[in-house]
Amino acid sequence: HEPVVASVLTGTAKPANLTRNLELLDVEVAPAEYAKYDPYTVVQELG
Repeated sequence: HEPVVASVLTGTAKPANLTRNLELLDVEVAPAEYAKYDPYTVVQELG
């Protein structure tokens, strides 16, 4: 794990790869998995 990575942007050099990339992102993640990242989550209060 790399603590300086805040997000990952996915892109493609070829339009034909866009569908494949989107399919790779279409996975179900159990809520318990998200909880593992709570200690590393930065939440900015609005207002």
